[in-house]
Amino acid sequence: MRILIIILISLVSCQSAFSIKGDAQGGVSFSTFSGWGLDYQYKINPSFAVKITGFAYYFGESPPDDVNKHFNYGLQIQYKLLRKGHHRIYTFLGYNHWNIQKRYTTKYFDQAIEKTRKHIIEKFLDNYSFGIAYEYRILQPLSIAIELGYQFQNIFDKFDKFEPVNRIDIYKLISPNGGEKYRGLGFGIAFRYNF
Repeated sequence: MRILIIILISLVSCQSAFSIKGDAQGGVSFSTFSGWGLDYQYKINPSFAVKITGFAYYFGESPPDDVNKHFNYGLQIQYKLLRKGHHRIYTFLGYNHWNIQKRYTTKYFDQAIEKTRKHIIEKFLDNYSFGIAYEYRILQPLSIAIELGYQFQNIFDKFDKFEPVNRIDIYKLISPNGGEKYRGLGFGIAFRYNF
C-alpha cells in the first residue's frame, strides 16, 4: 500500500511538468488488459502513449496473521490510428499482474498443548494482451475510453502445505472461465481527466 501511495504522490508531483502541453491524463480504469484501479497516461509523442494502472487493498480480522491482500499493476503501450476532434482510435499492447494473498491461522493440539499454525495461500495472474480502443473527449478535460481485444492469461498457485484449498473461488474472481488459463476476448473501460 505504501508503494502505491508513493507512486501516486510522484505522479501528482510530476503532473505539473506535463500539464504545459496537455499530454497527461489521470483517472480510473477497469480493464482485463492492463489492470484495475487508478491510471496515469502520458503521450510520448503524437503517435504513442503509455499508460500505467495500479490498485491495492487489504482487509482482515487481525493483520498481519489474518488478512486478505489484493494488488495489481499494469502497463499499456498505445499507438494512435486516428485522432479527429474529440475522437481517438488507437491500438494497444498490454500487460498486467495480479497478486491475491490470503493469510490465516488455525489452532491445533500437539501432545495436549494448543498451538497456532500460520497459513498462506497466494495466486499470481499474468495477462498479456493486444487490441483496439476508442476514446471520446466528453468535455475539454474529461474523456472515456472503451477497449476490446484478445488476452492470454495464466494463473499460478502457491499453496499452503498444511491444508487443501478450494481453488475455484479465487479463480472465479479473476479468470473469465474460472480456470488456470484463459485465451479469449477481453474488455476495458477508463474514465480520465486531461491535465
